[in-house]
Amino acid sequence: MTIDKLSEFAKLADETNSHKEGLELEKGFPSKEQPARQWFNWLLNSITKKINEIIEGKLDKDATSASATKLATARKIGGVSFDGTADIDLPGVNKKGNQDTSGNADSSSKLATPVSITFTGVVKGTGEFDGSQDITIDTTDGGTIGEKAIAVIRFNGTSFNLVKSRGFASVTNEGGGQIEFTLSTEAPDTDYGVVCTGASNDTVAVSLNQRADFNRTKTKFRLMGAFGGDNTQGPHTPSICTVVVYY
Repeated sequence: MTIDKLSEFAKLADETNSHKEGLELEKGFPSKEQPARQWFNWLLNSITKKINEIIEGKLDKDATSASATKLATARKIGGVSFDGTADIDLPGVNKKGNQDTSGNADSSSKLATPVSITFTGVVKGTGEFDGSQDITIDTTDGGTIGEKAIAVIRFNGTSFNLVKSRGFASVTNEGGGQIEFTLSTEAPDTDYGVVCTGASNDTVAVSLNQRADFNRTKTKFRLMGAFGGDNTQGPHTPSICTVVVYY
């Protein structure tokens, strides 16, 4: 039989060429054992040598091949191709970029989730704010007693003028020291409080009192001006007075 590499074995020689005694390259070894045994010794040595070369040339499990300078298949990192041959830049990480990322930037002009702003107390109101524009919150009366209207009025000889006012629609001179006030906004009931002061151009003391015979409403009430001093008293139209409404 033909044995592969037998011709290589035939090149070996000793003084008597005993390893080739009876050897025919095409037919193989004769029945003598010595050449065959030498053949297998040579074959084993050749295999062992090759295995040693492989072992000596292999990489340790933690080693890095000196020739591994480039990935066989390039990969993408953050959308940028990377094959190991050079450093890469990642826009938005180590250089300016325009990626669409989640979250809100410092320059965000609008909140991701709008928030409600609520006032409670003397006044109450609620508004939704998302940062995209200014907001105005309309307030209404709160759950506590507080000032709801205030006015400074002056008598011009025939009628009263609202010099400074908030929460009052009008004021009228009813004559005989009576002054009628109209609120801009209806009160929740008729049990609101009124605090008032009056002044005259004389030395007499001036007071303002609510008319008991006037049925106040949620928007209207009437005050009566009076003077006292020198054992005299009577109706008086004050020259200037301040009125505050609470509820």
